Parts: sequence; C-alpha cells; structure tokens
Amino acid sequence: MSVGIYRNRLNQEIKSFARFTKAVREQCSFNGKSVEVVFEDKKEQSLEKLSKHDTIIFVTHGDSNNLYHRYCKDKEKRKSQILLGLSDLSNEEFDRKIYDNKIIIAISCCTADQLGAAVFDQTKCKAYLGFKYKIHFDRKDKKKASRKYYQFLLRCYKKIFSDVLVKAINNEWTIEEFKEKLELYSKQYISREALAIKSERPQFYINHRLDLAVFAVSHVADNIVLYNDDDDVKIG
Repeated sequence: MSVGIYRNRLNQEIKSFARFTKAVREQCSFNGKSVEVVFEDKKEQSLEKLSKHDTIIFVTHGDSNNLYHRYCKDKEKRKSQILLGLSDLSNEEFDRKIYDNKIIIAISCCTADQLGAAVFDQTKCKAYLGFKYKIHFDRKDKKKASRKYYQFLLRCYKKIFSDVLVKAINNEWTIEEFKEKLELYSKQYISREALAIKSERPQFYINHRLDLAVFAVSHVADNIVLYNDDDDVKIG
C-alpha cells in the first residue's frame, strides 16, 4: 500500500501552506511507509504519478466543482487550470484510474458536496473525504484579519494536518478513524494553542481576536464530509 500527496506549487499561498507535506513524507518514510510527494508543473504528469498509489491526498485550491492545478482569483479566474473536476466524469475519454479503487483525501476548500459526491457515486472510488466549506482564514465578524491572526491560523492548520496524516499513515487508520480524529484533534489543538497565548500574552490574544481563530478551525472541523461504503478501508 502506498500514499501519493499532490502538493500544488503553482500558487504561492498553497505552495507555502503545503510545505507540511515534506514532514509527512519524511516521518512516514522513516517508519517504512511508501509516501511520494508529487508536484509536477504539467498536470498530466502529476496525475500519472498519483494514480500509482492506493491513497491520494490533494493539497490545493478547490471549489464545489473542481480541484485546481493552477488557481487564479477574480478577473483572472479564466486563466485557472483544473486538475480534476466534475466535467471529467461526463467525458468518455477521461481515465478514471486516478479514482478507481482509491481513497481520496482532499485538503481543499468546498469539494465535498458536489465533486466528492459525484466522484464517489460515478467511479469505483473506495472513499472520498473532503471539506464542505472553505478552509478559511477570515474572521466570522467579516472584519479584515490581521497578519498575526493569519500566521497563527496558518501555523495551526499545517500542524494539525501534518500530525494527523503522519499518525494515520503510520498506524494504518481506517478512513472513518481519520475523519473522527482529524475533527477532534483540530478542535483540541487550536483551543490549546489559543489558550496558551491568552495566558501568556492576553492583550495579543484580544487584539488579534484569536477567539475567532478557534471558531474558524472548529467550523472547518465540523464540516468534514466522508463518502464511503466500508468503514474498515485503511489509509496507506
């Protein structure tokens, strides 16, 4: 059994965020697990490498219909390049080996409801785990987040995903275990980190509204979605 991790490097923000995948590969390889981090500039090469693995983890931008190889915002969005999307499933020439008999974990915004459901229903995918809403860095009160707020969230997200993926791969968790422990650990970790800062630097905690960071991560954790028929399917 093996794991392929797609690390997008064509968007600077995701390139920075996805650096935790290097630690996942190193720590799992040290324990004899087969983990490959894939970041080819051409999407076809990335998909070919990923399709050789049993579990595929995507760390990239997403929306309800797509996982992106290159993501451009707002007026530049037409320049985006889709890695995998809903439209693929209606294309008779699309090679479904990227999904068939695979466990898919999408660490991406918003792919669970539409893309995830369609992939699970229309391919031989063993399981699809994704997020219903954004993995967000914004504030509930809609006010502009400070750079310190953003950096705190970024550090916590990276640590959460890295820790849980390493444990899941090394201990061959089932996909159901992974979902449950990712949800629990996300809430525990963000709360612990925020409370530590509140205790040591109370004004910093107040000024940068780290209480809202706790809410943000908890909301993300509460909206993890898993499609699977067999709770005993193992990651790896």
